[in-house]
Parts: sequence; structure tokens; C-alpha cells
Amino acid sequence: MSVDGKSFLGTAQLLLNNGGDEAAHRSAISRAYYACFLSVRETAFRHCDPDVRKRNFRKERDVRHSLLTNCCTRPGVSTTILKLGKDLDALRGNRENADYEMLAHVSFRDAEQAVEEAQALLEDLRQIRPNEIGKALEDHIKAICRTT
Repeated sequence: MSVDGKSFLGTAQLLLNNGGDEAAHRSAISRAYYACFLSVRETAFRHCDPDVRKRNFRKERDVRHSLLTNCCTRPGVSTTILKLGKDLDALRGNRENADYEMLAHVSFRDAEQAVEEAQALLEDLRQIRPNEIGKALEDHIKAICRTT
């Protein structure tokens, strides 16, 4: 049985609602990011041309964050895909701060904001045709292959 990436948002909300300490706030931020990253990655991977996918990835997990955000922010993508890529990258920055910057305080409001941003990103993802995200990944892979 596989886990739907969006289910991590429920975990983030649970941590936000039930956890009063900073560790819970940090974990909520991290789970909010992963809800989005896993959902966008799954959509891009599943809707990418099967031949391109087969030649470039053994598994879905081979699609890393940087590849995903680069394909979403490259010239020529729609404004909705561009926004998705930028928002995903911003969530990652928040996650990295929450996971690695132990001297910086992470508040309930920081976690709440990350969860709200993740909810908005997942709503944006629902509004985008899945094959549009797959095509962005495909085009990026083809461009990389031409330049290497």
C-alpha cells in the first residue's frame, strides 16, 4: 500500500493543532513541505512521457526537488506552473530552516503559515492539468540532455 503525499498535510495539521512545543512546529513545517513535494513529484512523474521517464528515471524517487523546481521555473512554462515551482521552493526553504537552523526560533505562527501555504499550493495543483506538469518535466529533461 502506498501513501498519498497529501496525507502528510493532515499530519502537519495534527502537529499544529495538538503540539504546543517548538519541535511540533518544526515538524509541521516539514510535513507541510513534503505533502506538496510528494504530490507535485507524483503528478509530474506519472504524466511525463513514458519513454522520457523510462530513459531518465528508474523510480519516482529519482525526481529530486531541484529537478522538479527547475522544470517548473524554466522559461516558457505557464504562469501557473511557474508559481507552483516558486511556491514549492519557498516551502522547501522553510523546511530546511525548521529542520536545520536550531538556533532560530520557530513559532506556532510560522508553522501555521507553512500549513496554509501548503494548502494553497495543493489547491493550485488541483487547478493545473496534470499533463501540463508532466510536459514541463519532459521538456526540462530533454533540454538537459541536449546540453550535456
